[in-house]
Amino acid sequence: MTQTDAFQAYTDGDLEPSKAIRALWSDLRETESELAPLEAQRAQLRDQIGQIVARHGNVTITGLGSAAITSPSVVTSYDKAKIERLLTELAATHPDVAAALLACRVETSRAGSLRLTSEKTK
Repeated sequence: MTQTDAFQAYTDGDLEPSKAIRALWSDLRETESELAPLEAQRAQLRDQIGQIVARHGNVTITGLGSAAITSPSVVTSYDKAKIERLLTELAATHPDVAAALLACRVETSRAGSLRLTSEKTK
C-alpha cells in the first residue's frame, strides 16, 4: 500500500488509524533513509565550495548567486528557570527592578507540531 493509498483508505474509513499511521510512518522512515546519502553529498559539496571560497574570497556568479564565508559569532542565552527565580526574589526585595525586567520580556507563540519518537532498537 502506497502512502497515498494508506491515507485515502483511512479517510474513506477503510483503514484503522493505527494501521494508517504504521503504513505512513514506515514510508516516512524509508524516505528518510533515502535522504541520508543525499544529505551527506550535500554536506560534502558545501564543504568543498566553502574551502574554495575560504581560499579565494567571496564570489558572485552571474545566473547562480553568491557564496561567502560568514564571520563566527557568539550567541548569548540565559537559563529561563534561573531568571524566573531571580525575578521572584527581586519582586520581594526590589519590585521596581523586577518590574523593569518583566517589561523586557518578549513572548512568542509557536505552533504545535508532530513529534515522532521511534522505539529504541535492542
